[in-house]
Amino acid sequence: MKKNVLISFVLFGIEANSQISFKNNITIPLVKDPIGVIVKDLNNDNLTDIVVSYFDSNYISIFYQNTGGTLSTNAQKIYSYDQSKISAFNLGDINQDGLPDLLISTPTATGAYLMKQDGSFSDFKIFDLPFPVSITIGDLNHDNINDLLLTSYNKMYFAYQNSGQPAVFNVTVQDKPSTLGISRIADINNDGRNDIIFASPGTAQIFTYRQKAEGGFDTPVKTYVNDWMDDIVVKDVNNDGLNDLVITQSGGNSSVKILYPSFNDYIFYSYIKVPAYNNTASIQVADFNNDGKNEIAAAHYGFNNVSVFSSNNNIFSNYQLFNCITTSVNSGSLDVGDINNDGLQDIIVADYNTLNILYNQSDVVMSVNDESAKNIILYPNPASDYLKVKNLPSNTQFSIIDNSGRIVKNGILKNTETIDLKNLTTGNYNINFLINNKMQNFKFIKK
Repeated sequence: MKKNVLISFVLFGIEANSQISFKNNITIPLVKDPIGVIVKDLNNDNLTDIVVSYFDSNYISIFYQNTGGTLSTNAQKIYSYDQSKISAFNLGDINQDGLPDLLISTPTATGAYLMKQDGSFSDFKIFDLPFPVSITIGDLNHDNINDLLLTSYNKMYFAYQNSGQPAVFNVTVQDKPSTLGISRIADINNDGRNDIIFASPGTAQIFTYRQKAEGGFDTPVKTYVNDWMDDIVVKDVNNDGLNDLVITQSGGNSSVKILYPSFNDYIFYSYIKVPAYNNTASIQVADFNNDGKNEIAAAHYGFNNVSVFSSNNNIFSNYQLFNCITTSVNSGSLDVGDINNDGLQDIIVADYNTLNILYNQSDVVMSVNDESAKNIILYPNPASDYLKVKNLPSNTQFSIIDNSGRIVKNGILKNTETIDLKNLTTGNYNINFLINNKMQNFKFIKK
């Protein structure tokens, strides 16, 4: 049964009546049993699409969003290079052109289908890389170029992409802290350098590898979380500009645990345990009602529900339940993104031969009485390399948020200033300005 909660609150001085709600679950049948879903623009048309990977399969499926905001149910199949079973898969720019590429690894080859400017893909390009069981993408040496973290049964491979040599990698290797694990790449101490967070479910430990200024990573810091972990996500959930760690635990004592970085050395030392609905598994974080605050979405293994946690003064104590097929969800089964081009983040769950779509229909009504915000002008829009802001009060804090709800850029602007967008991928973005203790939201397109 769906539980609707009406929340009234004041956010940075903006009065808002906000109700988070989703339409009834829409399902698309899948031929195989899926194990993962990613939401991203896969044909360079500034519309987010859906990619599904499968258990024991030699292909992935792409469901493209149409220009009218509908989703094509006739999926495009992308097969592995040699028709063998896919053991690892991810999406990201790995040839320095700003477009997301399809990385696929099998027991015999690791490589990518590179996206072209017209939205199509190249022939499969084989890389001189190991054959991992997981691929994580991000800048691992602070050169603004994506690298790869590849993990096998007992090794971690750091594949550094050469500057000026797209899709050419230098590889180093070290022992993996645990045979079973989940890897994420994110800056957790706000020093502008990405760090690595590795979760070991069986040992109930988090290993945080901080990237050093001179290159490489410190010896990992261990954090004990006392219970098995089903999934992790690294995002800012309390609006302090620092990435937090959110983990899920299923079983009889199901919970969501939130780890905020310490103010001394920005390492995850302790957690806040939030009681959750049964068997909390796959998880994501996004702003579902465009109020500038992130919510937590979780799928529940075996209970056919997705819950959304909202915060009150940064305390996540209440959740709403929405019907959704979640028979066998695991890490990576849930993702979020705007898949009908209405400016709201939707929830997508791939599970048990079914693609589930919860279309967001949350309402936010804001009364903004700040005259200083009414004259703000953003141009050009769409923008390519730079976005200019006019009539902005001096020393205004800003943050840019992508379609997944992730803060991709923030800082302080003067009265009129140019924001560099060159490191952002193409797509739709929100930009928030904090003016007189009130958050003002604008939208722009990076082309």
